This record gives sequence, C-alpha cells and structure tokens, in this order.
Amino acid sequence: MLRRLIILLLIVGLLLGDSELEQQETIFIGMFDDKIGLSLIGYTYNIKLNEMNNLYLGGGTSIVAHTISGGLKHYYKKSNLSIYSVFSLKRMFMDNEYSGTGEFNTVTASFSLEYNLSNRTHINLGGVGVLDDAEGNYEFWGYPFMGLNFRF
Repeated sequence: MLRRLIILLLIVGLLLGDSELEQQETIFIGMFDDKIGLSLIGYTYNIKLNEMNNLYLGGGTSIVAHTISGGLKHYYKKSNLSIYSVFSLKRMFMDNEYSGTGEFNTVTASFSLEYNLSNRTHINLGGVGVLDDAEGNYEFWGYPFMGLNFRF
C-alpha cells in the first residue's frame, strides 16, 4: 500500500510540475457527486490533460461518510450542455453509530450532464455505478446525483 501511495504521489508531482497543464479547483455542493461520491460537500483539484480529458484528486464529506478520490473525467460533448463520464478510485471512511466504522475501497463509473449557468458555475446531474469491497465481498450498486459546482 505504501509503495502504491509513493508511486501515485510521484505521478501527481510530475503532472503538477508541468507548467503547460491547466489547473483548476472545484467546490461541489449537492446531493452526492460523480467525482467524490456520497458527499454533500466536496473539493477537487483538476488537471486539464487536453480539451476533452481532466485528471482530478479530491475529498468530500457528508454526515455518515468521508471520501478521498482520484480519477479521470472524459467529455463526449463539450458545450453549454456537456455530456461526460468519470472513472475513479475512492477510499471511503465511516465513523458513526448508524453505518458503523471502518474504511473500504470503491471503483466507480458515471454518466453525467453538465449545464453551464455561468463561466464558473455549473449544474451537474447523472448516475453513478459503484463496485465496492465493504463487507469482504464485492458488491455492485448505484445512485443518482445532482449538485452545483463552483470553479475557481
């Protein structure tokens, strides 16, 4: 696990060191999210690879779960109403009396719509498919999401 973390940090460091890559930060508020997962508020640091692809690292929280995440956002159509997918790896942490305690990994894929309200404000909605190992065996489940993104 430590080896994977070191490799990930080296890759991210190399990407951030390239001054030609465009970087952007996003704050998400809403009912879940395609990048962060089961969060009511989240933050992502986005790295634009090209016109249609972004890498991101982020974290978010809700009352019952906390998440760290990293993944790839790919646009199929980029306009005032954009269509895109997100593929990500997440680590979720639970620490409450209702859902229990512990942590587990998830792999997610989403299909989403993004409507531009302004240059820095967007409404996102879609669905997410999740594969997790929370109880020692793999489970597949999904959820819808809708929220507001503020980019800066």
